[in-house]
Order: sequence, then C-alpha cells, then structure tokens
Amino acid sequence: MAKKQGISYSADAGLIRGEGAMRQAGSFVDAAKSIGAGFDVTSKEMARGIAARKNEQAKIDANVANSIRAMKGNVDVTGLTATDQKAVNTFLIEQKDIYAQAANAASTLKPGTPEYTAQVDIMNNVNNSFVALKENLNSYELGKTQYIDSSQDFSEGNNIGNKKFTSDVFTNKNPFRVGAGGNLIFSSDKGDVDFKDIDMPFKKNYEAALELDNMYKAVYSSGGFDESQRNSFETKLRAMAASNPDAFKSVAADGLNSYANYNNITPDMYDDPTKENEFIEAFIQNTLNGAQKAAANGKAAKKSDDPNNNKGARTPTPSAIKYGEEVFINGKSMGVYDYGYGYDADGNSVKYYRKPHGDKGWTTTLGDAPDPTTTPTTTTTVPNEYPEWVTDKKLYDDLISQYPNLSKEMYDYKIEQKNKK
Repeated sequence: MAKKQGISYSADAGLIRGEGAMRQAGSFVDAAKSIGAGFDVTSKEMARGIAARKNEQAKIDANVANSIRAMKGNVDVTGLTATDQKAVNTFLIEQKDIYAQAANAASTLKPGTPEYTAQVDIMNNVNNSFVALKENLNSYELGKTQYIDSSQDFSEGNNIGNKKFTSDVFTNKNPFRVGAGGNLIFSSDKGDVDFKDIDMPFKKNYEAALELDNMYKAVYSSGGFDESQRNSFETKLRAMAASNPDAFKSVAADGLNSYANYNNITPDMYDDPTKENEFIEAFIQNTLNGAQKAAANGKAAKKSDDPNNNKGARTPTPSAIKYGEEVFINGKSMGVYDYGYGYDADGNSVKYYRKPHGDKGWTTTLGDAPDPTTTPTTTTTVPNEYPEWVTDKKLYDDLISQYPNLSKEMYDYKIEQKNKK
C-alpha cells in the first residue's frame, strides 16, 4: 500500500529557480504594482462593457416601446354588456402579452433573419386581430340597432329557430367570446357560430307579392287559363323560386297573396331545411289554383259587362236609383215612385219604376207599377182655399210652387218625411 504523502512546508524548487532567473536577468518585477495595473485595465474595460450593454438595452427598450406604441390595441367596450366587456378585455390582455414578448424577442435579433421575421409575424397577427375585433364590434353594435329598427318588418316565413337565435344575439341574451383573429363567437344549438356568418331575418317581400299580383291580373284580364298559359305561369313561378325561395315563404306566411290559399303549408315546411322542396311544390300548386280561379272570375266579369252575353232583365243598381220622387209625364204628375235605369230581357237600357222605397216590384210600364200610391190627380190652387187633406198650410204653399199639379200622395209623402226628421 502506498504511503500517504504529507504536506510539505519546504520551498518550492520551481519558484526558487524562477526567482533566480529573474535576478540573473538584472531586473526586478514589482508584483503588487503589476497586479494593480491589471485591475485598472480590467475595470475600465468592464465599465465600457457595462455602458455598452446599457446602451444596447436602451435601444432594445426603445424598440419594444415603439412596437408597443404601434400595437393597435385600443378597443372601446363601453357599449357592451359586462359579460361581453370581460370577454374582450381578457382577449386584449392575452394578446398584448403575446405581442410584448414577441417585440422583446425581435429587438434582440438581427433584422432579416428567419427568427426575427417569425417574431414580427406574431406581432402583425396580434395587430390584425385587434383591427378585426374593432371592426366586428362596430358591426355588432350596428347590427343591434338595425335589428331593433327592422324587427316589425321581419317575415313570419323565417325559420323559427334561426329567428330566435338571431333575436338572442342582437338583444344581448347570447353573450359572445372572442376567438382567434378577433372574431366574435356565439353559441347555438348547432355549435359555435361566427358573427360574420349570422344573417338578419329576411323581411316581408312585397316586391314578390306585387309581381305575383301582376301575373294574376294578366290572367284575370284574359279570362282564360288553358294548358299553355298554365305552363307559362308555372315556369315563371319556378324561376322565381330558384332565385329566392324565401320570397315565397314571405308571400305565404305573411298573407301577401289574396288570390291563393296556402293553409295546407305546414310549419315544418318553413322550419325544416330538408323540406324546402316540399314547400316550393305546395306553394306553386296553390298559386296555380289561385290563377285558375282568377281566370274564371275574369271570364265571369267579362260576361257580366257585355250586354250581348247577358240576356235577361236587370233592375237598377242601388246607385242608379232615385228614391221617392214625383214622376211627371207630359207635365202631368203620375205619382211618387222610385225609379232608375236597368236592362230589359234583350239587354237594352230601360227605365224601371216601383213603389217608393220598396225592395221588389219593379216594372218598366208606369201604369203597371205594383201597388202605386194612388191614381194621379190634378189639384187646382185657389187663394186662401186648400184641399181638406192639407194639414200644413206653409208646406203646401212651398210644395205647390214646385209641383203645380201637387197630388195628395206627394203631399202625404213630404209630410211623412218631415215628421221623420
């Protein structure tokens, strides 16, 4: 076993030889002075290094500060609900932290290098998300205003589920969260929905209703709806359905067509997307039936307006009747009658007479008028002398000035009218 070496307190031979060599060389080295000079040089270099590092750090800090100032993170949340404000603020804090870290890393890298570019891309993406968030929030606030202003014009033909979802979104009942890129995300029964993909409910389509009305008027005016006309009408309906099926949903659900009946269209045809074709077919068939009816009505109206197609006597219409007037023939009073013009059996215009204010008994011959008031008489006026049936002297004087041949019937009629007042 080797003997353990002890600690030697003798002079080191190497150090002695070195000391001898230095003395032989004829020079003396002041170790303390040499060490001091070395410290002076080192401290100056350290000071310069520290200053340089501080300058570099200042540049980095300046670059970061400039980058932070360039960050477009000022988003107004004052118009949002407390829940939505929290969602926006959480997103902003997270993204600003990502931006600051990227800005700090980029400031230590050489511009143009892949590492530097990667950090700049991160900052740009954050900035772009802030810009998108601002735009989405502005659109959201505008959408809420538009929704309220237009709510009375929305059609009943909208999908009821979609209509409720949209209502909740624009009336602050469905809070959002901020997703990647600054998008507003809303929850629905069908999953997450990006705000940009939310459509307003469609409005009542009066334009489509007017177009259909004009089509019906053309059919009504023609009075016909043969196979060729029916095919043409149907082709136009299918073209309209292809371009905007929601227009037909509005016409049917909002009752904008007075010619056709759409009561056989069930609610699921409006709300189930898989039944849209079923809805269109039902709508088209009902509309064609309405057109058939319009054509029949038009044909009947034409026949009614053409005397040659309407043989048969027709008494006066109410607007053509003169009620309770004394009738004179050749200056002679024939009594008090209702009268007016109608048509005889051959479609010729003739004058009809009847008992005053009666509902029936029209005749074209005055002498044959049913239940005439009396046989017309001639009254001779003698000063201060009046017929025995006169009960109102002043009325008699007024009437005799209008009707020189005043009859008892006319007088009685006027007394009756006066008493009613």
